[in-house]
Amino acid sequence: MKVNYLERSFKQLYRYTRRNISLVAVAVLCSLFVFDTDVTYSSTSSPWSMFHHDAQHTGQSAYNGPQTNTLKWSYKSSSTSSDVPPNTPSISNDGLTIYSNFDSSQLLALNVDNGQLRWSATIGGGGATAVATDGTVYAVAGTSLYALTSTGSTRWTFSEATENIYGEPCIGGDGTIYIGSRDTYVYAVNPDGTRKWKYKTAGSIAPLASPTLSPDGLSVYVGAGDPHSQTDGTLYALNSSDGTLKWSKKIDSTRVSGAVVGLDGTIYVSGNGRVNAFQSDGTQLWQSADGTAEYLTPALSSSGIIYTGTGRYGKVYALNSSTGATLWSYQTGTNPDSSGTQYGVLTAPVIGANATVYVGAVDGKMYALKSDGTLLWTYSTSASIAENCPAIGADGTLYFSSSNTYLYAVKDSSSGSSTTTTTATVVSTTTSTTTTTVNATTIISNSRSNVIYSLPYLHTNTSNVTYCEISNVSTDSVTGLYFAMGANSSGTPTSALKEFSTTTLYGKMSKMMTFSGNNVYFGNDTADLSSELSSASSYGGTLTFYSSNTGLNCKSVVLSCFQGTTSPRRNLAGLVCEDNSTIGPGGKNILTGF
Repeated sequence: MKVNYLERSFKQLYRYTRRNISLVAVAVLCSLFVFDTDVTYSSTSSPWSMFHHDAQHTGQSAYNGPQTNTLKWSYKSSSTSSDVPPNTPSISNDGLTIYSNFDSSQLLALNVDNGQLRWSATIGGGGATAVATDGTVYAVAGTSLYALTSTGSTRWTFSEATENIYGEPCIGGDGTIYIGSRDTYVYAVNPDGTRKWKYKTAGSIAPLASPTLSPDGLSVYVGAGDPHSQTDGTLYALNSSDGTLKWSKKIDSTRVSGAVVGLDGTIYVSGNGRVNAFQSDGTQLWQSADGTAEYLTPALSSSGIIYTGTGRYGKVYALNSSTGATLWSYQTGTNPDSSGTQYGVLTAPVIGANATVYVGAVDGKMYALKSDGTLLWTYSTSASIAENCPAIGADGTLYFSSSNTYLYAVKDSSSGSSTTTTTATVVSTTTSTTTTTVNATTIISNSRSNVIYSLPYLHTNTSNVTYCEISNVSTDSVTGLYFAMGANSSGTPTSALKEFSTTTLYGKMSKMMTFSGNNVYFGNDTADLSSELSSASSYGGTLTFYSSNTGLNCKSVVLSCFQGTTSPRRNLAGLVCEDNSTIGPGGKNILTGF
């Protein structure tokens, strides 16, 4: 005898509720107040607040970068006389101003729309910038850390370092600023400009080796050593509260890059020609193949892919963050200056929300690579791009600098005139590359968290359209989303798997899913259920969310569904949510219904 899917679902929910009534009540209450229980360690609301985007230095933006190489504007300071490029920029919290420190000892604030100068402040040299929640702009220059208002007035100056500060500012959730100096010290500075603590490493802190915070904000990771000053090659883990040493790992004889930290606490650093992965207690997980990295800070995408580059061979590598295995590599071009390094990727890669990877090279080009390693576009500056980190704005603009001392803004559609004769040329030929396709099976097998919602009653009658608002309140992107029909009203089980492959639900994002007639609509994707439904008028199924990180659970992925095309619409009851987390009572996963 065929059992009605809806009846079976309600019976299972009723039995579970009777056995676990208190658990269900607690879980439902938690889901109602999920925005209060979700913890965010970001120190700012800026679209690009500091070196490599965030305090974990992932390089992953919440916004799409440009898909074409159209120049929006470029800016060159009239007082710049050296060939040192404008340093790593940051963007104001409202997304309207970009801050960049030029080697002329001028911190410049530029209008993101047209590149026009808003204000400038004289400081003691060139260095990176960062933006705090209250709008304070921090800039390192020479031996000092400067704090300025959003209008350019100096609040205070911290000048305890005895040599240049090259470790870019990293801002913690409590407002503490972490910097590293060539004098071998890591400094923690309070928001009022006083020293919180300092820690002496065995080597200088090099450029692009910014201190990095763990997701819980309790640890600071620093890679030390500079071949042009005091060498080291050690990764240090420090307590963020007092600067005491937790552990250290010798990786290289000379230098170790700045760290990148995943939401699960895994630490990734470059050294000894490889990317090295460690657990939060210092236990090594893996090393990538020899020659896949040098001293660049890697980038970590929301889908769990590590991107890095090599200064010696000029290659960009994509690595599996769980194993270190090489997914693909891409060869950049040769340096037009024959007296310089022939090849080299000497900028930290950054990643758009649509998985496009942006990285500069000594051949003077900014490269935009698709997630499979194929070339999307290049933009030529005719001068080496090195020793800095690009940034992505909220409007999709990519900002980067070159040793010709220009700061460039590239966006899909031009919104202003260029201040330079440099022209963008779309590349029609591509360098050979080895690629590995990441398919649905890989996404599921590599997932670290998943959430399954059971939807017991959906109808093909277009007057009974079901609208489900899906809110991802975690900081993790959903890397795989699938709907599987359990059975139709004729009692026919199908388990047909439908993938929503082109629409991504990023962290801190909500999107509507619509079940109408024989179709399911989500963003740009449509799932056709005609063959599974046949002549059936109703059906049920499961909606499964996967992530390569650990933040998805029934409290962080919230589903609210209602039916009908006229008011008042009916709330959809009988939903069941189950995850693979360990945050439920007794360290179990969450299973709840409503």
